[in-house]
Amino acid sequence: MSKKFWLGLLLIVLSYLQWLMPKSWFMHHHFVAGCVLTFFVTMFFVGVILLCGGISDKFKGAEMFGTARRSRKELVLFILAAGLSGIVLEVFAQWLGKLWIYPFFLPWIYWIVLFPGFVFYWVTIVKSYMAAKAVIDDAWPQKRSRATEPYYVFEPALYTVFGIGGIFALAYAVAHQLAAYQLHGGFTFDVIASVPFAPPFHYMIIGFFAVWGIAEWGLYLRKSPSALRSMLHGYWAPTFAILLSAAALAFFMETQNVMHHHWIYTHWPWPDSNVLGVPTTVFLTWPLHYVIFMIIPGVIAPIWARVFWAEQSTMLTKSAAKTSVSAKS
Repeated sequence: MSKKFWLGLLLIVLSYLQWLMPKSWFMHHHFVAGCVLTFFVTMFFVGVILLCGGISDKFKGAEMFGTARRSRKELVLFILAAGLSGIVLEVFAQWLGKLWIYPFFLPWIYWIVLFPGFVFYWVTIVKSYMAAKAVIDDAWPQKRSRATEPYYVFEPALYTVFGIGGIFALAYAVAHQLAAYQLHGGFTFDVIASVPFAPPFHYMIIGFFAVWGIAEWGLYLRKSPSALRSMLHGYWAPTFAILLSAAALAFFMETQNVMHHHWIYTHWPWPDSNVLGVPTTVFLTWPLHYVIFMIIPGVIAPIWARVFWAEQSTMLTKSAAKTSVSAKS
């Protein structure tokens, strides 16, 4: 493995030094304590990015930052896709769903770090996925490009149904969430403290699947690879990569939080069923936000649909072709 991998592993190990800090110091959610926890969590994220980058390099996976730096437009779309994906998650799960809070954040800090923080978090999530996908692609090579095969005859209708159905489902979920708030005294925006009421959990799940369906339709209209298209055509590496990377990162990220509670989960169903104090339903839904973090960018910038959902061999082929054209020029 490369130096990048070992440096990432070292940073991840060092990030757990927060466990040695006195728990009593974090009982009161003050600004300095929040800064200390943010430092360690940032160290953990950087470690994951480097470690997963080392794995991707070892197994010849797609290079995320190289793709983003191809042009100024690609870089802008990269940042926009990353931030927007995170904000979609935050709107449904935190603002409307009230599923977690950030007790150490002051309101002005929250608004300053909201967009750049989710760009950083998105890179961490996607890097872990791309590392897992690179390993699976290497171990399970495809003889042909399944993810970009011609559509089956039923697929155009299927994606159209998912897209239009997703629009109605999204409207249904948001309307019922807002109606539920209205019945309980109105909506309260609070990202720091827990509120007494949150709408039923299933409306959030409906909303996320609705966004997924709309994005699948958008990718079909672009004739781009997608999560569903890959599965329908027998290319299962993205699905297995999501499950593998989500399980691994969920465990390590939640153990980062288990001691001092940089973030706190609220209003999750079946809270008595938990692992290390984290509701089991949190772990079960981790793969879903991986899907959202990768399906939305593909709609915004088609190159990401191919990076996330197509075989690595197709990326190498396109890259080689571009290099050849450049050489001839």
